[in-house]
Amino acid sequence: MPRSPLADFLFNSRRLHAIQRAKQRYGVQLDNNEYAYLNARIRKQKCPRVADLPDRRAAYRIEFKGRFMLAVYSHHEHQLITFLPPGHRF
Repeated sequence: MPRSPLADFLFNSRRLHAIQRAKQRYGVQLDNNEYAYLNARIRKQKCPRVADLPDRRAAYRIEFKGRFMLAVYSHHEHQLITFLPPGHRF
């Protein structure tokens, strides 16, 4: 079933936010294909989960472009939603 315009807007907003945080916090510029690749790595359990978070979210340690990044993935939205600052403690 196709997504509604609102669902598309929210998906794109979360994607843009995550891409901006990767650049801001790690100096890593992601394009849409790379963002999709990181989502797939998390879904396929190729990244270690480092913390369970509220609202069906979890933090993962992702190695990409020579950097280790902390990513937050929403298992409810099936989407990477942000990158936490380096050195973030849980």
